[in-house]
Amino acid sequence: MKEWNEWKTYSRVLDCIDPFLPFFVEGLSDLSDNLIEKFKDIHSQEDDKDKLMVFGSPEFLEYWTLSQLWVTGSYEVIRTIDQKASEKNLFDGEIRKDIKDVKHYFERIRVPMTKMESARRGYKDDYNYPLLHFKMGEGAIWMINKTTYLSRKVLSETFLKLLKILYEFNKKNSLQK
Repeated sequence: MKEWNEWKTYSRVLDCIDPFLPFFVEGLSDLSDNLIEKFKDIHSQEDDKDKLMVFGSPEFLEYWTLSQLWVTGSYEVIRTIDQKASEKNLFDGEIRKDIKDVKHYFERIRVPMTKMESARRGYKDDYNYPLLHFKMGEGAIWMINKTTYLSRKVLSETFLKLLKILYEFNKKNSLQK
């Protein structure tokens, strides 16, 4: 799996922050791959209404739970990157901003998902709890207010992009032990 290999490669940069972080990231990547594989009907590009899950069915609850666990686990890794990189003064200003931006992006879905209240960063119109929907080709998407949706696919791409930025910075600056 190409994406899993990318996660594995880029997560190695996290050794300099915490030696266990790469394992958490690889586990999250594995969970993501499993969600895509097991529920490939939702992740396919076909718009076949017969393949959609029934709200409240065991299949729906499994997908909903695992998707939420992926979001909360990913957020915690990003939060830890932010916290420990700050404590160790590992990255320059632009990369610190990238880390914080990704953390805040994830907070917008993670806060209502776990605290059942909208994120505090100026999103007064956001719901207290995100509503799970499905979008063909993307899988899980959450409606966080009347007009805004966040997808697990885009969250995953954003997280991986951050890891690539950290990886490239490390190649130039040798943060690894």
